[in-house]
Amino acid sequence: MNLYISSVILFWQLVLTSTPSPAPPFGMAKLNESAALTCHGKCPGTARWIMSDKRRTVAQCNQTTCLAEEGFNITHAQYLTGDLSLTITAADYSKRTWYTCQCDGKEICRLYLRIERIDYNRQIEHGDSFTVEFFISERVKVTFNRTDDDGRQKSVTLYESSEKKVHYHPDYEKRALSKSCFILNDVRESDSGVYTVWDADNDEIIATHTLSVTAKKTDEKVLPPVKGEHVYSSWVVGLGFCLGLVIGIVLHRFVFPFVLKGWDWVKRKTTNAHSTAEENDASAEKAPLSTSSV
Repeated sequence: MNLYISSVILFWQLVLTSTPSPAPPFGMAKLNESAALTCHGKCPGTARWIMSDKRRTVAQCNQTTCLAEEGFNITHAQYLTGDLSLTITAADYSKRTWYTCQCDGKEICRLYLRIERIDYNRQIEHGDSFTVEFFISERVKVTFNRTDDDGRQKSVTLYESSEKKVHYHPDYEKRALSKSCFILNDVRESDSGVYTVWDADNDEIIATHTLSVTAKKTDEKVLPPVKGEHVYSSWVVGLGFCLGLVIGIVLHRFVFPFVLKGWDWVKRKTTNAHSTAEENDASAEKAPLSTSSV
């Protein structure tokens, strides 16, 4: 009896482990690259791919032709062979939704398009602002893996949006703000870590940002102020200004006029000397002429 039971258990284990696992109900795509939503099945009538959130037909085929909206594609040749797969030519976040393939109104496949998460590495200086883009219009949550004082890693929710308002973590509320993105101002070394952007409605990771905060380059050149240095330097500057003002007044009132008078005297003396020399030269030329006439 025990041998029979063991044989039955072994049989079902072999059956279960040899059965191929079902394909996941979603298609993965890289941002702005093509993606395929795989679906197979014979459809003697009209096959349609419906974008569930907008309830519109993006592609359809029948026995004679195929039609598709811009950004989607399905060929008639593949339809005739039972391959009803839909190609999305450039996947982006606006196309993240459920897609249903129907044959004459009967559902054949239902798949969700996912965009592979993007991983960023960021390095910014102490005191700068750190920006995290959302990319999606759904409810968003931003989490941060930080190190507590006891050295343990802990995940905290920095930001989460709801239909009516947004929520910030109390420790970051004064430094955080959001528009179409999350901004953390005046970053410090303790802000280094991994920030994760979530689609809160679908519990899906959109992107991760690994942040490394470094000291400002100018910080290394700045020396700590000496006690009383500011008061002393201000006193020196004030005294220098007063002395310069007094010297300027003295030069303007006394020195400059004296120099100008001296310069005028020198010019007059030089002019008189030239005039006397010219008169003497003229007298010397006239003297021989008077002697010869006598």
